[in-house]
This record gives sequence, structure tokens and C-alpha cells, in this order.
Amino acid sequence: MPNSPGFPPGTERAEADMLAVGMREVNQPELIELPEPPMPSTDELLIDMEMVALSIAEVRAVRGDRFRHFGQKIDPSDPFIFGFAGVGRIRKSGSPSFAEGGRVILSGLVSCGKCSHCKRGLENHCEQMRLAGIDVGCPGYGRGQVLVPARLAHRIPDTFSPEKACVVSEVATGVHALRRGRLKAGESLGVIGSGRHGRQVIRLARRMGCRVVAIDPQESSRELALLAGAHEAIGPASASGLDLDCAIHANSDESSLALACNVTGPQGRVILLGTPAGKDVELPDPYALVSLPERELIGTDSKTAEGFRVAIEIMSTGEENWEVWNPRRVPIQEAPQALKTAAQSWPPSHDLFIDLSGSR
Repeated sequence: MPNSPGFPPGTERAEADMLAVGMREVNQPELIELPEPPMPSTDELLIDMEMVALSIAEVRAVRGDRFRHFGQKIDPSDPFIFGFAGVGRIRKSGSPSFAEGGRVILSGLVSCGKCSHCKRGLENHCEQMRLAGIDVGCPGYGRGQVLVPARLAHRIPDTFSPEKACVVSEVATGVHALRRGRLKAGESLGVIGSGRHGRQVIRLARRMGCRVVAIDPQESSRELALLAGAHEAIGPASASGLDLDCAIHANSDESSLALACNVTGPQGRVILLGTPAGKDVELPDPYALVSLPERELIGTDSKTAEGFRVAIEIMSTGEENWEVWNPRRVPIQEAPQALKTAAQSWPPSHDLFIDLSGSR
């Protein structure tokens, strides 16, 4: 068994310990033993975790991209723990709003809950906000149990598969982005990038009654976009003259920002959802791309508690297939190798999820 922080080498795993998917140094994911959390205090929940998603956020963590971006460094004595989007069941509740045994998904946005932004429901703008399983010093949900503030939990139906539950976070991001972009029924939307977030945006826009054009250089991604409900799926070379009402930049390739502008018509709206790889992003010829056609660039950052509530309501009704593409459950014992492989060859041939049932 791997050693745990505070446990000397060779220490046998105690029955009270649990497994976590973590990392003491960049590019070296491993299984780590952690002590089980204490019982919850007021307005806290102790959750038995079922599953976490393995997405591009985890891949960037393995590679150390975000750490370098924000000057973060892992302390080996306080390992980084993966898992931004997770689902579990309440073992013990310190909140009158949550019953023991209830099933919940957890928000990865760990805000203070007290500032003016948090009180207004804008926890994504909390100055103390950190991302679980993404920022150093903010452990993720890829472990047997977690102790969290009750405000991070959102009830889900037992009918949701663990995989479906894990993508609620992505749908909530899409809900927030499309609300920021003021997308209305009957409008046309270009989705630049047909990865997991892009496909959830496609489903949401179709639900709203919009015409959706997916734009992606990869044929396999275009095929998935059509399965998600896009009316058309084309390559960038075929994207001229679309004259769309709105576009959403749903990828991390900053070179496609100009494309996101060009597919919209005069006074079009461009939603900036993707997270660029670098801090300094240049938009070529902003006068021609933005000022002259009076296009509007709209920023969007993650999601809010309201976005989670709306996403769960939407996913509980209708006929959309919110299940993920070609899902693969990875037992926690195999998770470190799965993370290494994903970091070397992203995107994978499966949507990956870490099964935490063997972590306790």
C-alpha cells in the first residue's frame, strides 16, 4: 500500500484510512493514504464518494499547466488531491437542509460563503475562491470521503447514473455561459470546439430552440457534436459567411478566437468560455473583428449555485441523452496510470471516470 502523509514508510494501512488519487510532484500521480475526515460540525456534510470525472482539468493538473500559470507549487507533505466534479452520498449531516443517505453532487468552487459576492449568489467571483482538485492547497474529491460545507452540495435524483451526475458540473457551466450570452429561443449559435463542455452547450441550446452549428477541426469531434444535437458540424475552413447571432468559444486554443468572432454577424455576441493556455492572449486586428462590426465579447467564468440547480432540473426532464460518450470507469487502483496516459495523449478514446467505491 502507498504511504500517507504523516505515516512513516512501511506503515500498514489502518482500517480508518482511505485512499485518494493525488500527486506529490508534477507528472507523478499516485495513490495516497489519508485519514478519514472527522464528523461534521454545523452546516457541514460528511460524504461517501462514489465517483469523480477525469477531464481536461485533471490533465492540466498532472502536467502542471495551471500551477505554472498561477505560480503554485505542491508541498510533498501536503499532497495535491484530484477530483473537481464528484458525486456521493451523505453519511453524516450537520445541516438541517440535508438528510443522511441523500445523494449529492459537489461543486468544485470553494468560496468563502460570507463576502458580498457569495451572498449575492456570485460565488464564482469570491476573492478567496479556489478550485477543488485544480488549485494547490484545495484538495479535490477523488478520495473515499470528504467533509464539505453544505453550501457546496446539490441534491440529485437516485435515477442519475454516477457518470451522468459527474457531468452536471459541465452542464451548469454551459447554463451560466448561455445566460451570460443572453441566448434566446430562435437564435443561431456557433459552438467553437466540440469537447465535453461544447457538447453540453449544444444540448442546452437545442433545448432552448436554437439553431446550432458546431465548428471543430476534428472529424470525430464533429460526429459527436451531431450526436449531441447540432444541426450542422463543419470544419473551420467551411465556417465563412455563417452570420450567426451568437458564438461560444468552448476550447483552449486561443488561435480560434478570431474564428469565434468571424462566424457571427454585425452586432453578434461572442461568449468566451474556453480557458486559454497562457495569460497574455492577443486578438488579431480587434478593430476589424470587434469594433467595426460592433461585436460584443462576453466573459463567463465557471458557474454558480443557481447554475447547478438549473442544470439538475434540465437534466431531470426532457429527452436529451445527457450520458457521456463511450464512458469508461477506472477503479481507483488504476487511476494514477489512467491520469498519466491521459496527460500524454489527450483526448482519450473514452470519457473517463474514477470509481471510488474501492477507496474506503
